[in-house]
Amino acid sequence: MRVLAPLGVLLPNGLGLRINQADVGRAGFVRCLPNGCVAEVVMDDNLVKQLRTGTSATFIVATPPVGTSVGKPRPSTTVSARFTLIVLSR
Repeated sequence: MRVLAPLGVLLPNGLGLRINQADVGRAGFVRCLPNGCVAEVVMDDNLVKQLRTGTSATFIVATPPVGTSVGKPRPSTTVSARFTLIVLSR
């Protein structure tokens, strides 16, 4: 799966994924394009199962100056069809 994050995110922190309030892991950014930075996530069987059975999924990125990476999940009846990218800055 490829996720395009907006420009201005802190690249060393990578992209976090939380499903049903449980941290699933992080993926590093592989390149930046004129419209954002790309992270690639390997979709193994376990992750696909978690996404299909979950009720919410949140992608988390950090932005300067504080660099906090806290996201607010958005409920979805079908997580596999809808993802939310949360960008927080202070």
